[in-house]
Amino acid sequence: MATGSVSAIDREEYILIATNSPTSGSTSTFSGLSGYKKYLIIANAITGTANCQIKATFNNNTSNYFGMLQATTAIYDGILCIHDSGASTGYFQLEVNYANSTTSPKICTGFDRPSCQVTYGYWNNTSAITSIELVRSTGTYTGGTFSLYGIAG
Repeated sequence: MATGSVSAIDREEYILIATNSPTSGSTSTFSGLSGYKKYLIIANAITGTANCQIKATFNNNTSNYFGMLQATTAIYDGILCIHDSGASTGYFQLEVNYANSTTSPKICTGFDRPSCQVTYGYWNNTSAITSIELVRSTGTYTGGTFSLYGIAG
């Protein structure tokens, strides 16, 4: 039997940084970011033109990505968050690690709903992430909300 005191486990918790509710345009952007080692993007009921992909890019840069959505082809100009093949509403979450460091690559994982396809990929860049762009491949946003959470560090 062990003796002594046990302290609480130090937990990292996400805090809400910002929300975007796009109603027009093909890009929704979170900018001025700093001080967070991880980001979590949650898309809730994003609406717009059907048959669309939504990709995440960082620092307005479209190079040095490798990303995959389960059972689709590789995407080289962003991390593919959702591939909408007919519905007009999108839900997904994407976690971005090593966001505030010179570590390369920035590792991304997530999934979309309701199909629960797994997203994984990376951005091979040593820059800290200062902006996140969520870009539609076709059409414009008409509603829904993107929420950005972060873990300080």
